[in-house]
Amino acid sequence: VMYQDAAFLEDLGGVVDHQRYQVSVSKIEQLTGLVFPPVYHEANVGFSNSVPQQISDGDEGIFIAAAMVNPIGKDRGNEWISILNRTGKTMSFIGWRLIDQKGRELVLSSSSLGVEESEPGVTTILQSISPIRLVNTGGSLTLFNEAGEYVDDVSYTKDQVREGVAVDLLDRS
Repeated sequence: VMYQDAAFLEDLGGVVDHQRYQVSVSKIEQLTGLVFPPVYHEANVGFSNSVPQQISDGDEGIFIAAAMVNPIGKDRGNEWISILNRTGKTMSFIGWRLIDQKGRELVLSSSSLGVEESEPGVTTILQSISPIRLVNTGGSLTLFNEAGEYVDDVSYTKDQVREGVAVDLLDRS
């Protein structure tokens, strides 16, 4: 687990010179090629979303944030998808549907989510994504809420996929 010291936590509240002496887990992954399990991203409390984002601060909603498309070793069981809650309220994703480029559908449940609810600003990691397949040559994902209403969609290309590095799906440029 990644620990944050008292000075860092004070800095988040604007108490200490606004230092930026720590980086997100995702930034470490990008710079080094290392891959950390989702538990390290969740423990990185200084960064409510440790994935670099291009969605502007004023944007609210639910976003498909990142995906481990090509994990080191076997893909099956090691791929994951993250969903970012930027609504300002606690959300339940139970009953929501995620659909891949071939129409394979994952209905989100407490077992695939690992949590019952997602707090504002928190990224939820879907670690059990079967039957969804994250294709290394590129693909797409579409998210629908429990009422069947469109929420978000993303796509990625072969050029974005690197072994052991999550694809940043918030960079929509």
